[in-house]
Amino acid sequence: RGNIKGEVDPYSIEVYGIKKEHVEGLDFFPAVFDRGLGWLGKLLQPKDHCVLTTFNGDVCDCRYLAVEMLQHGKTWPSQLVYALDLLYVVRNYGDKLPFKDVKPEIWTAQSEKTGKNSMTVSAITNWVVSGGGKDKSKTMETVCGKAHEALSDTKALLHMLLDPEFGIAKYINIYRLKIC
Repeated sequence: RGNIKGEVDPYSIEVYGIKKEHVEGLDFFPAVFDRGLGWLGKLLQPKDHCVLTTFNGDVCDCRYLAVEMLQHGKTWPSQLVYALDLLYVVRNYGDKLPFKDVKPEIWTAQSEKTGKNSMTVSAITNWVVSGGGKDKSKTMETVCGKAHEALSDTKALLHMLLDPEFGIAKYINIYRLKIC
């Protein structure tokens, strides 16, 4: 997280629970970005390739990040070859994924608006970590932590991507990833 000028967007408050008092006194974007690149630089060798993996990042986080990067003259390291939005993959290639035929009664959540399987990070992760709904004691919260808390979403994406039975990676030909 980084500090912002002005007020926190109401959407950010609703989705992430981030309020102005949560970011006051923190560094602004340039310093946070540089720290992140420093961390990434310690993990990657010059010949390595990196994939920025998000959940709904195409319509939210990645756009914000791109605007901030442009405003502050920041660029990605050459090892970052592309960004992968797992929600985009699930929505657009779901018929090729292992949970395409999941019945609503074993999915952990249904959308109140549509009645279809919920596509939230926690709903998908709940299904994946529970072995396809077999072990209801395993949820995103028990395995990864509460949604949107430090690193819990990152852990959830790893499960969605690399789970041996239900992971997306083996279906989209990126199974040989170095985990940072």
